[in-house]
Amino acid sequence: MSCSGIQINDGEKWNRKMERRGLTLLELVVALAIVVATASVAVLSSGALLQDSRGDVTRQSLKALRDVIAQTYWQDSSLTLPRPNMAVTITQFPNRQNAAQLRYLFVNPATEDTTVTYNPAYRLGWRGPYVVANNGSVYTINAAANFTEQYGENGDPAVLDGWGNPIVIQNPGTWADGSQDVRLVSAGPNGIVNIDPTTPTATLLANPNLAGDDAYIYFEVR
Repeated sequence: MSCSGIQINDGEKWNRKMERRGLTLLELVVALAIVVATASVAVLSSGALLQDSRGDVTRQSLKALRDVIAQTYWQDSSLTLPRPNMAVTITQFPNRQNAAQLRYLFVNPATEDTTVTYNPAYRLGWRGPYVVANNGSVYTINAAANFTEQYGENGDPAVLDGWGNPIVIQNPGTWADGSQDVRLVSAGPNGIVNIDPTTPTATLLANPNLAGDDAYIYFEVR
């Protein structure tokens, strides 16, 4: 009886093994389907999280640049935006446009290098670099994406957004009270600057679709 019992038990174990193998194959198919579905959700979720993190990085960079310009550069440079001194620039960079450009947070517009001219007694002059270059990030002209000469020349130091594109500065004019209308713009996920640099911020606020997927921050200085 004991031997027979053992054999029966062995047989039962064998049958169970066979049954488990069959079930395991079925479960494997189901499990694979679940894994694929879960992986798809995970990839989508990861993509969304990545986009969120890129957006967060971009917003922080925009705010930091705004504070540097509005709270420091504007006062240091006799109430002017970062832009070239054309008397100096036109001889060295004849194609450079006379427009606000973030290059001059890195480079003194009066000397086109990093010479510090700040006078502590008068609290005036350039005392940059006002921002630190990130791994040699540079501006590259790309007319198809609306990165034009207005924002800088090829090789200018740049601050990149979360998608790896340079943030640009726009100065479309003045507000009704005479203060300067200033914007810092990221091209957003699609990498194209959708905001026209001549469009007043008041118009953008009234018509948000004009910004496309651009991220921007605006401020006034006077």
